Amino acid sequence: MNKWVYSFGAGHNEGGAEMRNLLGGKGANLAEMAGIGLPVPPGFTLTTEVCTAFYKNQRNYPNELSSQVRDALGQLEKSVGLRFGDKRRPLLVSVRSGARVSMPGMMDTVLNLGLNDATVEGLGEEANDERFAWDSYRRFIQMYGSVVLGVDHHRFEEIIEHTKQETGVTEDTQLTAQDWHRVAASYKEMIEAETGKPFPQDPEEQLWGAIGAVFGSWMNHRAITYRKLHDIPAEWGTAVNVQAMVFGNMGEDCATGVCFTRDPSTGENAFYGEYLVNAQGEDVVAGIRTPQPLSKKGAKPGETPLEVAMPGPYAELMKVREKLEQHYHDMQDLEFTVQQKKLYMLQTRNGKRTAAASLRIAVDMAREGLIDEAEAVRRVNPAALDQLLHPTLDPKAPRTLLAKGLPASPGAASGAVVFTADEAESRAQKGEAIILVRVETSPEDIHGMHAARGILTARGGMTSHAAVVARGMGRPCVAGAGGISIDYHNQTLSAGGKTIRAGETITLDGATGEVFVGNVAMIEAAMSTDFATLMEWADKARKLKVRANAETPLDAETAKKYGADGIGLCRTEHMFFDPERISAVRQMIMSHDEAGRRTALAKLLPFQRDDFHKLFRIMGDLPVTIRLLDPPLHEFLPHGDAELEEVARALGAKVEAMRRRAAELAEANPMLGHRGCRLGISYPEIYKMQERAIFEGALAVAKETGRAPVPEIMIPLVGVIKELEITRAQVDKVAEEVFTAAGRRIEYTVGTMIELPRAALIADKIAAIADFFSFGTNDLTQTVFGLSRDDAGKFLPEYVEQGILPKDPFVSIDIEGVGEMIRIATERGRQTKPHLKLGICGEHGGDPASIAFCQEVGLDYVSCSPFRVPVARLAAAQAALGLESDRTA
Repeated sequence: MNKWVYSFGAGHNEGGAEMRNLLGGKGANLAEMAGIGLPVPPGFTLTTEVCTAFYKNQRNYPNELSSQVRDALGQLEKSVGLRFGDKRRPLLVSVRSGARVSMPGMMDTVLNLGLNDATVEGLGEEANDERFAWDSYRRFIQMYGSVVLGVDHHRFEEIIEHTKQETGVTEDTQLTAQDWHRVAASYKEMIEAETGKPFPQDPEEQLWGAIGAVFGSWMNHRAITYRKLHDIPAEWGTAVNVQAMVFGNMGEDCATGVCFTRDPSTGENAFYGEYLVNAQGEDVVAGIRTPQPLSKKGAKPGETPLEVAMPGPYAELMKVREKLEQHYHDMQDLEFTVQQKKLYMLQTRNGKRTAAASLRIAVDMAREGLIDEAEAVRRVNPAALDQLLHPTLDPKAPRTLLAKGLPASPGAASGAVVFTADEAESRAQKGEAIILVRVETSPEDIHGMHAARGILTARGGMTSHAAVVARGMGRPCVAGAGGISIDYHNQTLSAGGKTIRAGETITLDGATGEVFVGNVAMIEAAMSTDFATLMEWADKARKLKVRANAETPLDAETAKKYGADGIGLCRTEHMFFDPERISAVRQMIMSHDEAGRRTALAKLLPFQRDDFHKLFRIMGDLPVTIRLLDPPLHEFLPHGDAELEEVARALGAKVEAMRRRAAELAEANPMLGHRGCRLGISYPEIYKMQERAIFEGALAVAKETGRAPVPEIMIPLVGVIKELEITRAQVDKVAEEVFTAAGRRIEYTVGTMIELPRAALIADKIAAIADFFSFGTNDLTQTVFGLSRDDAGKFLPEYVEQGILPKDPFVSIDIEGVGEMIRIATERGRQTKPHLKLGICGEHGGDPASIAFCQEVGLDYVSCSPFRVPVARLAAAQAALGLESDRTA
């Protein structure tokens, strides 16, 4: 018989941290905390395998589950001395999700389950607090009604607001037992009107309803969106945790809070968090009440830290903080409740953090001896480094302050104000920079938060939904800006006597919590010493070299600044779009004869020589791979009468003749047309000009600096051996001519791009002529799949959505197909030349999953955009070290 249910706490632990995949992160860690002696309310976990079975069997549970839940519930009753459904001493439970990786706020939770019209009376008598009992009951009705029965959350809030207005109070805590009794009655009436059924009074029916809702929430829109953003497979499923309730809303000696063992925004080794007196957990993250800080350090006037209000529980919490960091060797995100001055731990997990915090925590923990350097390198998600490379506000730039809130997630962003997640997503898809402005965010807003450049909320603390999700996404966020007024109906944001309308621009500074009117100038981020330290450790670990795709001096300087090992792809056609050059390029293409082309090429030679001279000068003795011209011709053909007239004038031809020539050169499928080495063979003078420019530029730098560059000349789109034989022979001939004229020689190599399936299959023959291969994975993906990347965006998202493809193959290498071509070419190429240099230079060179594949196959280097170089360096180190799938940033 399968075991579907595992108990934890009260000396009856059946799980532990190593069972995360089966028990989910929350269940595994609850069992682990109980096992090391921390005060954890007992409970039991329904495994992730139940979730998998639930969806495989048309949302039906395994046969043995009901009896196993009943047994575990009986064990729980014995542990706490209460009975589920008992009218005098009722056991109440929470029902919470728990996937194997943290998905904060994405799935559903129900608290205080087991209350009904009878047990609420017993709870009030047992606690000697009628108000607490009715507050707990109305919370349960509200959560169950929303999560399980599908009643809109705002309907409940409207009833509370109406009650507060009637009684003349402003805070929930000011409502009496009688007030909450009326609220609960109104809730039940509204639920029956909405659903056509009375609110369920049977605790067992309530329990299975909540369990079903949690499993059901694994497939809700926000959870699906979150999984997509964080590459979490749907088949992992979620566990469900049923745990005895402890109460932070029993009075002034009770509290609930969320905390981090280190600052999740900066990484500082300081206890960080918030709490509320006389509250339950959702109050802290919902932002309905303003929470208080935990520690005296940094507390503002008028705030009462937990350290002052409840020194005993605070001291115990500090011990828990130290114990858990020592146990898990990582920064922890904790949830706790204080019931009548006794501390209970409800959750621990590796805390979500910003890239800056992730970096600092990893480096600090290595220095503290908690982890080693290799583990520090593994800890930081390479993609998160992008957050460190983004601009911040220029301190000298003029600005007009609109409002100030909490610095919930660092970074800066400007954009047009929108008030709904749907609008944020739709406008961002059109390329607009958007700031999402909400009174408070909820998990339903996740798609808009991801689409927005930044997020601003009027309510909520540093651990609110907006803050936690924004930090995880790397979005700047200002939360709890209480001085602003948001009017959804009129689409306005007002503060300090100023009104901003939808569509107008604001700027957020997530590091300071400030909001400014209009655009504020930004500057490039400065790299911290922690960044340099981690990169140094990464470079010691990695085996793959990391080069950059660069063709301008600025690109080359950026690449070198970020630690590139050379240039892996200089796309020479990109150099020709300059207004000074495009006319000569068009003359070359439109000429009817070689003489006309040579005249145009003579104009381009000085430009090209200067281009290569600059690149070689910047890169010093680092390798520079230069791809000879590889444009689909249509990109350079003249368009419109004005451009045709300009070319006709330069060539001394008639406009009509140029129009006919353009029509002759037009292609039905330019990406598979007259491009690459095909163009170089048809018009060898084009490649000769480029080769001469490369060698003359390199010789000039060698003469100036005393150090000779090492050009790597790459022939594009080779698919037939003879193509490479012809073009290589020409390179060698031009080199000899230039060296003889200069009276000096330099080293150089000649290789090819493998971007056609045919080239991969005959790689053993190509390797006899080539000094190196560089896999052009953009074109190789197009030709292996038989699709155009320019058009694939119309349907590839749907393919990923439906699970036809795991990822967009233009973002991450398709290992099964494209990857197999790379594997074949690598093996066959090295059969001919065992030390053949191999790399990739498509966009995949900056993708961590693709880099891991390159490491596995045995490539020598990857090449990516200059700003992705640090990402690739770290990913290459992790590929060399081996990496567990669970990252925290």
